[in-house]
Amino acid sequence: MNVQAQDWNWGLVQMGPDIMYGIFPQSIDTVYVVGANGMIAQSVDMGNTWSRMTSPVSTDLEDVLFLTHETGFIVGANGVILKTVNAGVNWNIIDSGTSSRLKAIAATNLNNIWIVGENSTVLQSVDGGNSWQVKNIVSGIVTLNDIAFRGNVGYFVGIAGTAYKTEDSGISWVVQPVTPTVYYLHNLSITENNVFVVAGYVHDSPIYVNFAYNSNFDLQSSGVFFLNNNTGYVVRFAGLTCWGCYDIMCFLFKTTDCGSSWKQVRDEINVGSYTTLPGNYTKITFFNDTIGYIMNGLVLLKVPYPKNPWDPPHTKINENEAKHSVKIIDLKNSFEIESSQYSILWVDIFTVSGEKVLSKNFNNAMHVKINSDFLNSGMYLVKIGFTNNETTTVKWIKK
Repeated sequence: MNVQAQDWNWGLVQMGPDIMYGIFPQSIDTVYVVGANGMIAQSVDMGNTWSRMTSPVSTDLEDVLFLTHETGFIVGANGVILKTVNAGVNWNIIDSGTSSRLKAIAATNLNNIWIVGENSTVLQSVDGGNSWQVKNIVSGIVTLNDIAFRGNVGYFVGIAGTAYKTEDSGISWVVQPVTPTVYYLHNLSITENNVFVVAGYVHDSPIYVNFAYNSNFDLQSSGVFFLNNNTGYVVRFAGLTCWGCYDIMCFLFKTTDCGSSWKQVRDEINVGSYTTLPGNYTKITFFNDTIGYIMNGLVLLKVPYPKNPWDPPHTKINENEAKHSVKIIDLKNSFEIESSQYSILWVDIFTVSGEKVLSKNFNNAMHVKINSDFLNSGMYLVKIGFTNNETTTVKWIKK
């Protein structure tokens, strides 16, 4: 496995064909991730290992928010709103009153909660998320991508340069002029004196400050997050064509003067080869000034981990998390899998888009060899089943 990481320690979350859309660090140890096909995952050890949680839906889930240690919400496609009051042990479906795809959720307090989504959908709850009302705020039909609050001040943004602001926790919203005119607004971060938003076109996403200042980044997929009034980060993902795939590079920038100037924090990180360029799923978030996460689709990076940064921990998400490790040995036209504890029963290989390209059964073997000469170069997800009914999924890059 070719991993390059320095200040940011590498942690690739494997979840088979499911794409990650939303992330929320609930505490110093606990972080939640949601994504395609109803995927809900939780880590309780700072993102080192992950476990799937039981989801009552199979639709795409876009965003996750916890208001307390116990109470959290997830929103997604088909108007889905999920609520937990026991830290994710159980998730209950809440009637949203809409079938539109819901993209983002934010709150000013435990009772006043807001959701935005496709078809100009804006929802509000004033009773802690038990019931929701549709708010007719936006004229026209647009997709709203993000919403954020700082105290009583809040913004929501979307496509066609749509931007609205409130200074009274949502009692009233005022449309904001966007200069210069851009098409796609997403990924908000609010400081005391400024609001930062990723803006641009499909393959051109500069960072704008106060909806007016262009800091001249030329990005393909990016995110922004401010820790405080002065210190903030911008992350971007860009793809380089290589052997029919894209080598995806991650770039991290930092400001300590409230966005007046930005400097690249470190050399870019090669996060692997993919068959498609990263989409607009990039998120960067921090729990505090030392613990943070960068996410894009199938990639999850975490801020410095208490290990040698050149010896990254392997993280995985599985329905039944394996308590042991496996080793993949790459050969010329094949690869071998060695199990450290339990015998291997079967191996499935998926492309990053979720297509199964191989399925092979074995007879309780600790060491198996698989022919790979028919596979194209690129990244694959190898799912392994063991005799104790556990599974694990690991990344494998065919040269």
